[in-house]
Amino acid sequence: MRARIAGSLSLIVASLTALGAIHTTAHAATACSKYAATNGTDTSAGTAATPYRTVNRLVASLTAGQVGCLRDGAYTGGARIDHGGAPGNPITLTTDPASPSRAVVSGRFYVTDAANDVTISNLFIDGRGGGAGSPVVNGDRVTFSGNEVTNYNTEICFILGSSIFGRAVGVVIDGNRIHNCGALPSSNMDHGIYVAAANGVRITNNYIYDNVDRGVQLYPDAQGTLVANNVIDGNGEGVIISGEGGLASSGSVVRDNVITNSTIRNNVESSFPSAVGTGNVVTHNCVFGGRQGNIGPARGFTAIGNVTADPLYLNRGAKDFALRAGSPCAGMGPAVTTSAAPAADPAPPPTRPLGHPAATRKPRPRVHFVFRGVLRRNASHAGIRLLVRSANRHGRGALAGARTVTLRLNRASVIRKGRRHHARIGVLRAGDRVFVRLRAPLGTPAAGLPALRLVVDVGRRHR
Repeated sequence: MRARIAGSLSLIVASLTALGAIHTTAHAATACSKYAATNGTDTSAGTAATPYRTVNRLVASLTAGQVGCLRDGAYTGGARIDHGGAPGNPITLTTDPASPSRAVVSGRFYVTDAANDVTISNLFIDGRGGGAGSPVVNGDRVTFSGNEVTNYNTEICFILGSSIFGRAVGVVIDGNRIHNCGALPSSNMDHGIYVAAANGVRITNNYIYDNVDRGVQLYPDAQGTLVANNVIDGNGEGVIISGEGGLASSGSVVRDNVITNSTIRNNVESSFPSAVGTGNVVTHNCVFGGRQGNIGPARGFTAIGNVTADPLYLNRGAKDFALRAGSPCAGMGPAVTTSAAPAADPAPPPTRPLGHPAATRKPRPRVHFVFRGVLRRNASHAGIRLLVRSANRHGRGALAGARTVTLRLNRASVIRKGRRHHARIGVLRAGDRVFVRLRAPLGTPAAGLPALRLVVDVGRRHR
């Protein structure tokens, strides 16, 4: 029996290695069929000389095999793609190759069940304000390639498939940067990629990092998923294979990844409270630095040939995950070199337009704080004194051991009453419970915090 299992594992890995070899350089020359620009109009013809204004108008104009190009700039209102191309002949949405920087699409990015054969490439996708996840994919044969995807710690990013809105089949997520997804503090529900109800998903050659919970979650009904040649670093957990009730993710292969520094639990783990998945293989990955361990108890998957070692990233703080010479993880991680650092600062200052990438600015490590408390008086410029609920190591250093901090409200402050996406601008009153998330550049002293932008969410009134 042991020999027979080993043989079948070798066959699976060899077959999927051959599939992974298909990956090519992300952005070949693109011939644009239609155009949109931030100074265009949706009543125009969509040509290079007379572009459309919105993403949705551009997408609606495309037929099988056509390429819609966004000129650089910020497009608000998200994107809803409700039609596609044909097998082998998709419609494509991308940044105009003549533009100096990637186009930014902010808001909910949604590929409906009716939209099959769609390619999304070389965009900056900012999911803030997108509701319960962005991008959401319910169509088949949808490819995301060479994008940067984040929502600045507000929600889940990718959600693939739904038992209600449409099962996703043959989705490819290749060569992207997917980071800072999920609201802080962790709720155990916000992930970089959430494969919910899907068949044959391929997650390859991506950098998936600093997401609040899982980097990749296969739950509850992910069938035949390939997770290969990614760097998955600094997430709450790296990869989870799981199920619920009578559903169990099966036939998954997790191979040739570098999975490191999970901040809450394991780098690879499973959870099968009822039905247990079958045919799941975790092999030839480099794992290191998981808070509770590297590879959790192998229930519902087989772990074989993995390496536990420091991968020796070139500059992890700057999100340059290239491996140094002599790395014990050589040959793992992205098979094709993409940009060594993200094209956008993961926490833009308030003066920058929403989601606008700073193409030439490398990100700096950030101070993260979470505060909680009860207002003893109405909020004003006099400030709010709050208990520190959590902070990263840079934050703890800035606070120098203080357990409370006073935050001053100013014109840059955003004050909301309600919960998350249903929050509305409101006035804080004495007795309100407050929850504050704040980010600041590394090196900011505690005394400098009151002048920074902050977000206050007000929950139930204190009685």
